Formats: sequence, C-alpha cells, structure tokens
Amino acid sequence: MITGQDLVEWQLRVAAGEPLPVQQEHLQIDGHAVEVRLYAEDPAKGFLPSTGTLRRLRFPPSRHDTRVDTGVREGDAVTMYYDPMIAKLIAWGQTRDAAILRLVQTLSATEAAGLRTNLSFLIDLLSHPAFKAGEVDTGFIDRHHDVLFTSARQAPPEARILCALEQLLGREQSFGWASDPWNAGGGWRLGPAHTQTIAFADGERLRCTPIGRNWLVHWNEMAVQVSGAERHDGRVTAMLDGRRASAAVLHLQGEELVLIDGRGYSFALRDPLGVDLDTGASALTLMAPMPGKVVSVFAKAGDPVRKGQPIAVLEAMKMEHTLAAPADLVVESLNAAPGEQISEGTVVVRFKAAAAQ
Repeated sequence: MITGQDLVEWQLRVAAGEPLPVQQEHLQIDGHAVEVRLYAEDPAKGFLPSTGTLRRLRFPPSRHDTRVDTGVREGDAVTMYYDPMIAKLIAWGQTRDAAILRLVQTLSATEAAGLRTNLSFLIDLLSHPAFKAGEVDTGFIDRHHDVLFTSARQAPPEARILCALEQLLGREQSFGWASDPWNAGGGWRLGPAHTQTIAFADGERLRCTPIGRNWLVHWNEMAVQVSGAERHDGRVTAMLDGRRASAAVLHLQGEELVLIDGRGYSFALRDPLGVDLDTGASALTLMAPMPGKVVSVFAKAGDPVRKGQPIAVLEAMKMEHTLAAPADLVVESLNAAPGEQISEGTVVVRFKAAAAQ
C-alpha cells in the first residue's frame, strides 16, 4: 500500500526462480498504511477463538485506499482445526491519522455475524487517543483495559427501531398488501388506524401506527416518523425523522441481531403465546467455552476442589485452555474423558455443594 508493489507476487516469482522485479533504490514510500486482522474470537473472554458459521460477512466496496484480503465467504464455517482469522483489512492515507480514520470507516462498514469476532474491539482500539498518538507497545491492551473492555454498550435508539421495522416489514412480506384481506397482516380497519405493538423481552414496547405506507413509532416519550422503510437482503433501511438509518437484522439463536457501524446489538422479542418451560440450568456446572479436544482431567467424582483449581485442559485452535473450578465445591460427575472431542457448551463437570463443616 505504501510502495505500490505486490509483495506476494514477488514471493511467487522468486520461488519460481525469477529475479526481483526491481531493486531497493527503485522503491519509494508514499504515505502511511495500517493493517488489522479480523478474527473469530471473543475479546471479552481473553480472545478465546470462536467457531461457527459466518451467517453474514460483508465488506465495503474496494477503493484505491483500502484492501481486504480474505479466504472465507458468507456461509463458510470457522472450525477448530484452522487459524480463526477471517480477513486482513488494510487502509492507506497520506498521513497516519488519515490511514487510521479510513480503516475505522472500513471496519464500521463491515458486517460479520454468526460467531464472535473482534470487530468492535478493533474499532475501539483504533479510536483510542493513545493509539492515535502512537503510544503503542506490547502493554497497550493491559494499560487501557478498562476502556477497551467496557461493559455491554447500550444500543442506539435506531437499532431497536430498525429491529421493530424488520418485524413489521416481515409481516407485510409474509401476507402481502394485495393478498386476500382475510390473510393480510397490515392491520387495516375502518376508522382509526390499527396500532401494532412490538414487545421486547426486556420490557420495552414500541407502538407502531401505520400512516399510509409509513409509520409513526412511539417509544417511551419519543415519537419517530418513519418513511421509506425497505427490507432487502437481510438489511432494513428507513428514514427516521428525515435521517437515513440502515442496519442488517438477522435472526440468530432465538434473538434478533442488529448490525450497525461495525457493532452488533441483540434483542429478544417477547412472544405473548410463549411459555417458559425452562426450569433453569444448574449453576454448578463447568462447560466448554469452545469446541475442542480434552487433553487432561485432574479430578474424579467425589473430589473436593477449591475455587480456581484446574479441573481439565481443553485443546483447540493450537492453544490449550484450562477449565477451573468456579468455587469451593465437590465434583459430582465428569462427562468428558481425555482424547474426547467435545462441542461448545458441553457440560464437562457437574459439581455439588461442599458439605458444611
């Protein structure tokens, strides 16, 4: 990006016995470039690799000042057997600040869903004042941990509104505006317009009243005029009070995932006919944080264990991960043996409370 030369092509030509295309004195450096690596990993869990299917993977269109190198496509699976890198994204600018800004813009226009990634972490890191100032060394992440690993970011209002619009537009698409009126889902009636309510599991409710082909959305003390709402290729676009808003909305694992500016926000919708039959999983379990191979087990049924004591070692993606006891407990049963391949979420150990002394 700063020399205008394709170094990978050079490697292939040299490997084939050809000489270098140009000599050192012919090279000139122009501007600055910054590269990040988009990984299937969870920064909040110590950057543990993540596996799963890339339900959505979209990069912004190519430009002269950006480059995306990737070997996977939407629909591909990231498995435990290979490095979990999804792509390298590189941005060029006449100055370092310009290159960083362009890279943040590129990452903000990137969509990755279906597994955990470091996408939002990269945006936060590049946007940090200390990084922009060049105060970077191997202790950077630990030094700025509290800022880079903040608690769950609150979703912007447009994320919830676009999520509700996806539900409304989905109903229209399912039934059709011009279909049999007995099957139409638009809520048409004589007299006052019918208001539909989109209820979320966290108690928030959006009341959506149709005005022709547009909507008036009431949420708490806010009223938003919605016009030009469209749903295409997993993306919802609309004008909210005259301002364009757009997001990818996906249904993943029983929740709606809204992707805006490189960040994902999950919403659970309340089903008025649903009944929660889950009695609640026991907290006295130790589950595999990712799929992998059990390498070692250090306890047996009946053993008392202390908080933090290693119980098993899991190997995945060229790394070993120690599973430790969550508290002072007693091992009730072991559900995995050395050499066994297990999936993410597998209960490796069940505990029971230690007897009172």
